[in-house]
Amino acid sequence: MKLFYFLLALCSFGTYATPATDKLLEANGAKAYFAKNEGRIAEIVLASRPELAAQKSVVEAWEQQYYAWSKVSEALAPIYSSRFSPQEIAELTKFFKSGQDEAFFNTPTGKKYQQLKPEINADFTKFGYEYMQKVAPYLNDMIKQHKSS
Repeated sequence: MKLFYFLLALCSFGTYATPATDKLLEANGAKAYFAKNEGRIAEIVLASRPELAAQKSVVEAWEQQYYAWSKVSEALAPIYSSRFSPQEIAELTKFFKSGQDEAFFNTPTGKKYQQLKPEINADFTKFGYEYMQKVAPYLNDMIKQHKSS
């Protein structure tokens, strides 16, 4: 269930993605984690709604459309870009790329990151829940459309 909330948290409504935030999301492992768990949302939906088993391909198509990395990265970007300056995002990226040297936490950006980490994690969950509420009706629409064709 924790994985479900994390994957849901990867989506929001913002569109503040920049090349810098894209680099950060790659450096901190978010992109790799998401790629590793591709297909999990469809599995969770199918497990929670067994009546959709016959519509598995539609559920998978829905996930591919609404949980594509491009949408996920746009969702994660404002979580960072609203809290950190471009310079701080560059410092965070360097921190994650360098193997997470503990000395980073003694820097102003490192201290700020540590202070904001619980808030950032809470936003992941909040935005994920809100996003799921927003895109869930599209699954029903896609199923109806598939049945009528």
